[in-house]
Amino acid sequence: MRDSVFEGQYEKWAAAQPELLRADILWALDSYRLALYLVELSTTDMRRARDGDLAAARRQLLKAVISISANIAEGYSRPTMADRSRFFAYALGSTREAVTWYASFRISLGDTTLFARYTHLARLRRILIATQRTQHFHLPPNTFTPGI
Repeated sequence: MRDSVFEGQYEKWAAAQPELLRADILWALDSYRLALYLVELSTTDMRRARDGDLAAARRQLLKAVISISANIAEGYSRPTMADRSRFFAYALGSTREAVTWYASFRISLGDTTLFARYTHLARLRRILIATQRTQHFHLPPNTFTPGI
């Protein structure tokens, strides 16, 4: 299911990124672009969610979200399929963690924003799971692939 509002905002954001970022081969990965966009969305969300009691949760959410794109980047740059798979599994774990942290901001962000972030995270999760499954078939037999 495509969200035309999301697509318009996402496409505008992507087009506004510096050429040096877009020229990297990593930019071709949907998961990487979606993860970077989520960093921007989350940063904006956390500026809106100024509840002092949730300061630790804000830090944890941003840490999890930033970890997604960082692990995709690091995994993509690894020389072996097993290394790549491990880092993509870390990204998948951080994606699932971000869902939990976002849930703690339901009151301050509202249902509409929360649902939009859940939808974004679900899209990212589906891509990462598909990536894990594809890589799993290229690994030696009996290789553990976490997260799928």
